[in-house]
Amino acid sequence: MELKKVNNMSSNLICEEMKEQWEVFLENHERFNKKQVKAAGSRARKAINELKKLASKYRSTCLAESREI
Repeated sequence: MELKKVNNMSSNLICEEMKEQWEVFLENHERFNKKQVKAAGSRARKAINELKKLASKYRSTCLAESREI
């Protein structure tokens, strides 16, 4: 899953991308823990890092949107 550009995305679109990244994380986390697949651990960490970036962007976007209301 490739992270989409979030520069001009609404908070709703960022939220959808966060949901997708969360699913990627859960899938790979389970594979790492249950099947001991090292590559799945790397993918899980990558997904969590992307979630961190999206959460930061969501916060600033949501704040900007609330100021426009």
